Amino acid sequence: MNRWPHGYAYEYNSLFEPLDRPESERPCVIGRRPFGRITIANSDSDGHAYTNIAIDQAYRAVQEIPPSANRLRTPKETIHEQ
Repeated sequence: MNRWPHGYAYEYNSLFEPLDRPESERPCVIGRRPFGRITIANSDSDGHAYTNIAIDQAYRAVQEIPPSANRLRTPKETIHEQ
């Protein structure tokens, strides 16, 4: 039973488990793919539970935001999008 009061990232360990699939097919890579204007950033999106990884993933996610999503929208534009 896992008694951690919070979630944690699963970390790949090549000593005990072979990296039997290409990096592009790992669950953490598939799960961080952009979805429209939504990008994912946390330590889980790289498969390591470290602060520096979360920061790196935040930087990556910001770089993946489509340029059109970076401009501010007027309230009128926002209403018409819904």
